[in-house]
Amino acid sequence: MSALRDWIVKNLQDLLPSAPMTIWSDTNGVQFKQLTGLSQEDLMVKWEGPKDRSTGARVPPGTDPGFTTCTSFLPRYCTSVCNQGGLPPKILGPFVMNTYKAWVANAGGAKPAPGDFFLLGTPTYIEHTGVILEVDGSNWSAVAGGAGGRGAGHDGVKRTALEPIPGNLMGWLDVDTYLDGWKSPDSIYDDDDDDPYQ
Repeated sequence: MSALRDWIVKNLQDLLPSAPMTIWSDTNGVQFKQLTGLSQEDLMVKWEGPKDRSTGARVPPGTDPGFTTCTSFLPRYCTSVCNQGGLPPKILGPFVMNTYKAWVANAGGAKPAPGDFFLLGTPTYIEHTGVILEVDGSNWSAVAGGAGGRGAGHDGVKRTALEPIPGNLMGWLDVDTYLDGWKSPDSIYDDDDDDPYQ
């Protein structure tokens, strides 16, 4: 694997060290907000509406009752990967990845690899997105937001155990192409040629 893919896999394994594992908005709030940019209260406003200051009751409707962090985790994570590899942030539209040059359709024997950003659904009905952590034959492990939702009363970023690759896999972004020019954070310190004091 490339240094980029190695970094993504190690970083996600450090964030979610066992599988399956979920970082929940209501019990792991600080880590959840770092990964998604949202708090439990932010989610409740989206789902149920803001609190009335005098009564403390929610005032519906929410700003986005069907929202899950599936769409906020991946763009935020992509920005973090860019920052670590010395690239300017990319504005990743998770549900339009199939329009990007680095897109690989799930067809013709193409196979995703660890680190790639996946998209589930059809062109007319996008369902889910996240990061591939491991591929083993026809199984994979992935990390994605949206592990809960309004019905659950909280949301989460989940690392799955190895499970069958979903049949509705549309395709993925080849991260080596999408994040071309990414350099390992360690390489900044490994290159002694540029050190004027040696």
